Amino acid sequence: MVVTGGRGFIGSHIAERFSAEGFQVMTLDIESGTEARLSPGRPAEDADRRVVADVTSAEAAREVVRFRPDLVVHAAAQTRTGGSITDPVGDARTNIVGTLRMLEAARSTGTRAFIFISSAAIYGEPSVLPLTEDAPHRPLSPYGVSKLAATDYVSYYRRAGLLPALSLVPANVYGPGQQAREDGAVVPGFMRQALRGEPMTIEGDGSQTRDFIYMEDVLEAVWLAWRWLSEGGGRAAGAPVAFNIGTGKETSISRLADLVEKTIGRQLGRVYRPARGGDISRSSLSPRLAARHLGWSPRVDLEEGLRRTYEWWAASIPGSAERA
Repeated sequence: MVVTGGRGFIGSHIAERFSAEGFQVMTLDIESGTEARLSPGRPAEDADRRVVADVTSAEAAREVVRFRPDLVVHAAAQTRTGGSITDPVGDARTNIVGTLRMLEAARSTGTRAFIFISSAAIYGEPSVLPLTEDAPHRPLSPYGVSKLAATDYVSYYRRAGLLPALSLVPANVYGPGQQAREDGAVVPGFMRQALRGEPMTIEGDGSQTRDFIYMEDVLEAVWLAWRWLSEGGGRAAGAPVAFNIGTGKETSISRLADLVEKTIGRQLGRVYRPARGGDISRSSLSPRLAARHLGWSPRVDLEEGLRRTYEWWAASIPGSAERA
């Protein structure tokens, strides 16, 4: 199989999971990827083969064709909302052209399954929650627009009979290995501040909500999606082309901060900053379609996921256990 974005938070976990399942894995990284140093467990570099290349390039496509994978999981992306606003052309090049390059490479090799990691940003500001897959798409940033365009291309390839493909639309993914500097990654930001004994920084007033989904649950969704596609699950007329991967529950950022304090057993306080442009006020994703077709449902609740994540951070940062 091929995993693009293999040095990123989600991609490195996917590579590790499928390698552990016995797959020969090639990870294809965009040149800016730096998250491998924080990857928990066996690093993605230890997979069978790793290539650093721009996913928008012909070189990257040739690497996929040479490898002739049964499965391609396309997780490589430009993920920074702010970066997409300042450089929408670069954002579109990576997220749209890069996806098309990988789709064409997979199609030309007769790949059995193509799984695209989309984003809840494709929905924009919701009118009804939790969001279902047929909800309106009104992205608020170029990042959301580019991920929506890529998701639509994946749907086209499937509906046109070009490739067994689907998109997974994860909510706010968190867990061990996620970098605090990642745009919008509130959980690792809180974890780092907790280990330093600093007040937690909240952008906005803290009333905004998100649907937090633990990485382990996302990996199970990818695995079940692979099985569903490889066994012909997408061939039936009207079969879904995209699945939400979320809990269906809203958690405010203020409530998240409270749970972090509960996890570490002490108060930290809050520092408030202006809300970021392009951010939505509320979000949660219904998992019903994934449950019906993939047999998937979230298993790790937020309190347990935060506990596991904090333990990883405490073990990974030298001297943090003494400061915590």
